[in-house]
Formats: sequence, C-alpha cells, structure tokens
Amino acid sequence: MSRRSICLNTVEEDVTMREVLDHQFTERAEIQLKRRENGVYEIIYNGVFLMASYNNHSEKILARTAIQNLPPKIGGYQILVGGLGMGFTVQEVLTCPAVSRVYVIEIEKAIIDWNRRYFSGLNGNVIQDPRIVLIQCDLFEFLYQTQARFDAVLIDVDNGPNWLALEKNKRLYSERTLRRINRCLKPNGILVTWSAQEAIGYGKKLNNVFHRTSEVRVKERVPKEGESLIYMAMNTS
Repeated sequence: MSRRSICLNTVEEDVTMREVLDHQFTERAEIQLKRRENGVYEIIYNGVFLMASYNNHSEKILARTAIQNLPPKIGGYQILVGGLGMGFTVQEVLTCPAVSRVYVIEIEKAIIDWNRRYFSGLNGNVIQDPRIVLIQCDLFEFLYQTQARFDAVLIDVDNGPNWLALEKNKRLYSERTLRRINRCLKPNGILVTWSAQEAIGYGKKLNNVFHRTSEVRVKERVPKEGESLIYMAMNTS
C-alpha cells in the first residue's frame, strides 16, 4: 500500500483530531482540506484520500526522474506538470537552474487557492516563481488544445492510471492520449507518470507509443511502509 492508498473510512477513524479548513462542492467533486493537530494537511477528493503534506518524497522523485533524464540542450527546458497538489513536484522541478518555464495545469481552483493560503510555507511559495505559468483547466483538454511542445510532461492527477480521482480521467491514460502526449514532446522528450500501485496494462501502452520506457519503484515510509511507482517513457521524434 502506498502513500495515498487510504480510503476515507481510514482517514475518518480519528476525525476529531482534524480541523476542516475548507469544504467545497465543485461541478466535478466534493473536495476538502483538513489539518491535523500536528499541522499535517490532507486533501480529500470525492471521498478519496489524495495526499497529505508529508507526501513529498515520491513527488520529488517524480520530478528528478524527468529532469535527470533530459538530454543536454542549448536554452532552457520547458516543462509541463499535470496536477498542482501541494506544490512539491513543481518545487523540485524549479531546483533545476536549466528549467526556464513550467506550465502547471490544475483543474480545481480550490487547490490553487490552498497553495496560496496554506501551502506556501511548505513548498517555498512556488506558484509565485516567475518561471511558473499556472493554468486552471482539465489536463486532458489542455493536451489536445495546446500547440506548445515540452521537454518533459509530468502527470500526477490521480492515484495512478488504474486508480482515478475522476472516472473521466481514464481517457488521460489511453493509448490515443499517450500518442497525443508524444506529439507534444520535443525530440528526446520525457513523460513521467506517478502511480500509487502497479498500473496493470499501462506499461504496455507506453511501450506501444514510446521509444524507451522504464519503471522507478519508490519506497514509502508514511503513513506506512509501501511502494509507489513512477513510469517513465522517452520519445525520439
């Protein structure tokens, strides 16, 4: 079981120890931000525990996997991050001085607002970095509308390709969309995808589309011992 593989029932066992900081109903979901007495923040999305503020280890590994495998180039890297979360992935991307622009796609305005109000002290106020372009929209729709090309695309909007925060996100991991992402990448560009568990069938889809693929297994220690996976794929066109 990985860092996010906790159902709402488990989260609510000691609900008296958590303060609800915000609770909203959007057109897509019921979304909550909670804070424990020890200061840990938690995001609950449609009854699914998405993440807590101690979940920064594998987000950073996700970013490093992309950055460390990018080929040397003249000029700055252009990176696309799907899913703002608590800003840890973006924060790690920005540690690379060769990154000149990071496009961050987040569908929920509440999460953007929480980054400004609650998470800035955790992530170094990353959304105020001048290299950031923060766009509130659906990642799937953005991918099919953009004319831009990126050196890397990082996806962390669900608990993985087979464990969705929104059912319609299934289309994001289809072979058709992977081909679209491939076309959005620059030569030798990289796609990395975070997953709370092994995503059966996803690796095969990646192999059907990309030149080179691999998996990175990340040891998780909180809230309990476990393992998450990062799927990496590189194009050649």
